[in-house]
Amino acid sequence: MSDSNLHLKLNRERFEISEEFLEKYNRPGPRYTSYPTAPVWQENFHPEDIEQFYATANTARTPVSLYMHLPFCENLCLFCACNVVITKDHSVAPPYIEILEREIAHVSRFVSRERPIVQFHWGGGTPTYLTPEQMEKLFRYTAERFTFAPDAEIGIEIDPRVTSQAHLEALRRLGFNRLSMGIQDFHPEVQEAINRVQPLEMTRDLIDGARKLGFDCEFPTAPPRRIIRDARHFYVPVREVRVETYQGIVHNLTTQNGTFTAPFVVTHNCHAYAAGMDLHTEKGVNQTLASFDKDIGFDKLKVVHLNDSRGGQGSGLDRHEHIGMGYIGTKGFKAILHHETIKDLPWILETPEDERRDDKGNLETVRKLAK
Repeated sequence: MSDSNLHLKLNRERFEISEEFLEKYNRPGPRYTSYPTAPVWQENFHPEDIEQFYATANTARTPVSLYMHLPFCENLCLFCACNVVITKDHSVAPPYIEILEREIAHVSRFVSRERPIVQFHWGGGTPTYLTPEQMEKLFRYTAERFTFAPDAEIGIEIDPRVTSQAHLEALRRLGFNRLSMGIQDFHPEVQEAINRVQPLEMTRDLIDGARKLGFDCEFPTAPPRRIIRDARHFYVPVREVRVETYQGIVHNLTTQNGTFTAPFVVTHNCHAYAAGMDLHTEKGVNQTLASFDKDIGFDKLKVVHLNDSRGGQGSGLDRHEHIGMGYIGTKGFKAILHHETIKDLPWILETPEDERRDDKGNLETVRKLAK
């Protein structure tokens, strides 16, 4: 393979990815929060078509992955784009479970018991909206109709605000081995703004309890790593689930200009660039921000997510890169960091950590570019 190939190291394994492979998938894609994704749905797809797919898969004897959607939440997180039903009335759960069981019974007729279930995931919504008893009933109903592989990955999304020790113990007893827990931020005012008040202590205690029971835990938004900027300094106050020692005044959504609560706007360098906005030249940054001011208004912009992009302009590829090492580059970031209208806003650093650079390296790069 040529030197232009992409070299990756994941879980101590090395991979080489060719330019041809990258080019094949370097294109816009639909949001992942529904499956099948929106472009797949067609009016001419009928029940007999899905049954034919089931039959073809059975013939191939391929392993099976199951997904269960539990849409209920007691409160709406303002960043959420999932298919949810917001209600504190838990009487909605039993009728939904009954419908789910009918669907499970129907689908299981088309899936051979010789095909192992290698992945089973419960998403939402908030699956732990259900009581431990309801979860146990639903899981056992499913297990009676499918064959689970001994090493199956069985995961569930949880919300620390509604997940109890009884939930965790019931889930582990049933065979769940993976927990997915969204963590957006531990700053109280950010949590208030996004309507997800989830204190550090609550989250930490739940993670500790889950790990003692043998769960693997993952955090879809990654452990929070933030650079928060006032007119003079940068800070990295949170790493994983520990608050670092630091000095100085930190302005998050509470800044010298006041306290901001929803609705407000967050810009994201990688997303904006991948969507087609020019951020890699000073002229492009000026034009992009002028357009933003005209269409949305700088008065609504309160936070900037800072990251470079592994995809080109307009690629639709949401892949974060180290500051200055992607397509936006150092010229683009110099222009962004010095732009008069946004230079004093809070900044959140959202970059990878790998053998090339860690958080401190990205922080140092930003400091140099901001001088």
